[in-house]
Amino acid sequence: MADSPSSSSSPADLLSDTLLENFQTVVEEKIRRTFDILDDSFIGFIQFWAPVKIGPRWLLTASDQPFRIDYEKNTKRYRLHCVKYKYDIDDVTNKVEDE
Repeated sequence: MADSPSSSSSPADLLSDTLLENFQTVVEEKIRRTFDILDDSFIGFIQFWAPVKIGPRWLLTASDQPFRIDYEKNTKRYRLHCVKYKYDIDDVTNKVEDE
């Protein structure tokens, strides 16, 4: 007989890691395709921040995420700054972690 989920389980706890990974992969692919359709006339800066699980915690990061930069503007430095930090999204105090 299968165990029934406890009433204290959150919806995220009820999803299998495989299901979450598959969902994340689909979302990431759609975002990457959207970035790919931007043509060379794009002017500006776009980057994607994604939740990643590191140990028991979920952190928001721009590292290893798709981005698009207009290199004529000085946005490269800002991008490099963003990838250095991860924001704890499990903690209500909004701590910032430096890599």
